[in-house]
Amino acid sequence: MEHPELWMEPMQKEYANLVSRDTWQLVDAPPGANVIECKWVFAVKYNTEGEVIKRKARLVTKGFQQIPGVDFFDTYAGVVHYASLRMLFAICVEKGWVWVMWGMDVASAYLNSTMKGTVYMRQPEGFVVPGQEGRVAKLTRSIYGLMQAWNNWGADYTAKMSSLGWMGTSITGTYTDDINGISSSVAAAGEARAGIKSTYDVTDVSETSTSLGMAIEYDSEASTLSISSKAYLQRVLERYGMADCNPKSTPLPLGCQIVVSNEPLSPSDRAFMADKPYREAVGSLQHAANTTRPDLAFPVGRLATCVQNSQPEQWKAIQHVLAYVKGTLDYKITYRRGVETGIKPVGWGDADYAGDLETRRSTSGKVFMMAGGPVSWSSKKQDSVALSTVEAEYIALARSAKQAMWMYSFLAEIDMLQERPTVIHCDNASAVALAKDAKGHARVKHIDIREHYIRERVGEGDVEIVRTDSLSNLADLFTKALPCNAHLALVRALGLTN
Repeated sequence: MEHPELWMEPMQKEYANLVSRDTWQLVDAPPGANVIECKWVFAVKYNTEGEVIKRKARLVTKGFQQIPGVDFFDTYAGVVHYASLRMLFAICVEKGWVWVMWGMDVASAYLNSTMKGTVYMRQPEGFVVPGQEGRVAKLTRSIYGLMQAWNNWGADYTAKMSSLGWMGTSITGTYTDDINGISSSVAAAGEARAGIKSTYDVTDVSETSTSLGMAIEYDSEASTLSISSKAYLQRVLERYGMADCNPKSTPLPLGCQIVVSNEPLSPSDRAFMADKPYREAVGSLQHAANTTRPDLAFPVGRLATCVQNSQPEQWKAIQHVLAYVKGTLDYKITYRRGVETGIKPVGWGDADYAGDLETRRSTSGKVFMMAGGPVSWSSKKQDSVALSTVEAEYIALARSAKQAMWMYSFLAEIDMLQERPTVIHCDNASAVALAKDAKGHARVKHIDIREHYIRERVGEGDVEIVRTDSLSNLADLFTKALPCNAHLALVRALGLTN
């Protein structure tokens, strides 16, 4: 650890907070009890300019030492999906609502919920109570790291928010302890924020702020809201020694093949990769690809398939992606009021037939736009080998239709029901025809039943498949490496601007 002296104060503050909340009771461990360990985790928080604004030490349990059915049961708790959050951004702009960044980082969020079950934990290193060295902490609060902590906090938050009575005027999206909200008026925003403040100890954040690594800028006069990851990606470049590299114009070279290899590395390759943080670099880029940089989805997704046995050429591909990031740090997604389709989702689906040279599986790509910007996207290898281009495109359309229906349900749930059908664009005429009518298509009768979901949705009027030309198919960006001009054209069409 660099500069350990900087962390003693955050550790003392965290321990004092745990004690003040009666997080545990010191007891003698019952015979045969499963006593789990804990450890300190350290984190640095940055502002939108990448400057350090806070150092935090957190005491967490080693929840992997818990035993299912003994000291934990239910573990699931939902968090806001990135697509949901971006849809809220688009709604905020289109409806002219007041965007309020309740970065209301809830202080020690998990500690607000009481324990379910009995869990024993060893006393934290450096803070063992003198004279009680042999005793253990019986937890009364849901400390971080517990298998059930997320579930306990989610149940507590849902119950308390439901009791506030402002449903219908404000919508919140919560990711662990980060709360983001939009409200139908300044008064409604004030009511919602006051309700949350009366329930939890929170930290307010200004309207132009950060959330989940994203910088958010709302311009009420211009009716735009932009999200970006510039400061985050600058730190990524510094971490992997690419801050001063020469920029690249595309994420991957044209024709670049990322192939998973199960062959052992040669001695020279093993020596080359020994100090290369391949897995960490992929994870760092993946966060940006999932939040504000759809142009990184395909290359990062493909590179992620190689983390188990990464090769020197794949590390060089990582460096190429980072060099592309260097030249596109200012890229941001901007949502605007007045776009023709408004908040009605419009989609594009595509597939790269047999693009994986190892498995010969195709890659499905999809993207949905609202308020002039992308809100949902993915690049994913298909589950089975498609036997033709038509089949690959048809499978991609089925995946797109599922996402369209989820978005339709989400909008209906927040009282923003949109008129059907949702339009999905596809550049394969045969796949479009197959989605509408299967007559005469004997060559595709083997396609799995689940893929025919698209035909059912078209028949019910939920989805309309529209033929588009390949150059205008935004989903092409999510299926393969493209030439510079084609890549740039689709990036601009997506609304990524600098």
